[in-house]
Amino acid sequence: MAFLAFSILWGFGAAVFMLTEARISNLSYFDSMYFCWVWLLTIGYGDITPKSNIGKPFFIVWSLIAVPIVTVLFQEMSSTVVSAVNRGAFKVADWTIMPTSKRGVLDKYIHKHAWLKRFIRKMSDAEECAVQASGDAEQPRDLARSPRVLTTRKNTSRISSLNQSSP
Repeated sequence: MAFLAFSILWGFGAAVFMLTEARISNLSYFDSMYFCWVWLLTIGYGDITPKSNIGKPFFIVWSLIAVPIVTVLFQEMSSTVVSAVNRGAFKVADWTIMPTSKRGVLDKYIHKHAWLKRFIRKMSDAEECAVQASGDAEQPRDLARSPRVLTTRKNTSRISSLNQSSP
């Protein structure tokens, strides 16, 4: 909708500029479109300006209407880009194991395949045995970030209790 309003204002402004400046500047429609584009984006090169007595006040009023519409158009375009980035980020978040109540895609995949659950359980049990065997040896401060530990619902409470007991 904003793009349609922008296009109508741009084309309408170029037609009016071409007609109002026809006697003085003898501009083509495409030159008028260039002027309106530069005017709408508030660049203002100054190479083409309204010179007629009717063109000057018309373009003041026209700019008071057109510039906010361009602002809305840019806001809508940026909202579209931001929502696309958010959708991509949420897709990535679904494939990771997030500490939320919602089970991610990877977590669902793990629970769907029994061999993978057994493998993760075996890895966590081996890690637990290694921690118990080390006894007084210094333990990593954050086992959840250890590359060999994959957190599942079963061993999350075990890891959090180990993290709380470490200095």
